[in-house]
Amino acid sequence: AALHWSCRFLPRSLLPLTPAQMASEMRSSMKPFYPDTMFAYKNNLPWYELFLATAARLAASGKPTLVMLSPPLCAVSPTVGEKAARDLDKNPAAADFGLPSRITRELARQVDFPQDDILDLTPCLAEKTPDGHGAYTGQDTHWSPEGNAWVGDILTNWIAARWFAR
Repeated sequence: AALHWSCRFLPRSLLPLTPAQMASEMRSSMKPFYPDTMFAYKNNLPWYELFLATAARLAASGKPTLVMLSPPLCAVSPTVGEKAARDLDKNPAAADFGLPSRITRELARQVDFPQDDILDLTPCLAEKTPDGHGAYTGQDTHWSPEGNAWVGDILTNWIAARWFAR
């Protein structure tokens, strides 16, 4: 209850973007959902694999690890996703919102990172929180206070179950 009380007094966004900046961010955020634009920079894939290999070494040493995939607004909002896809000259229906998860899981397999230590929020995070608040600020790329609280609940439950057997 204290968390929800404090959220009411936080601003909706600490970094409001102009509509043009937000559209640019959503275009960038939409790229990982198309195979030909997923890795916009040639070194992305090796760096990501190195990150997962580092996480695998931590997990192998007995340290609790978690790789969390966090969807951008364009992945959970049909309206925002469709506009971002069209702005990229892509077919909105061809967006593959499971692609980052599949790539992560395949790379994780290659470096022996435990599949159970990957939490993809894409299927469970929506445009609105369960109590009807916006999960994202809509003014930048961040979750709203209510969205942060919702993800906090999801993570708390995941950590309690995996790391503390509750």
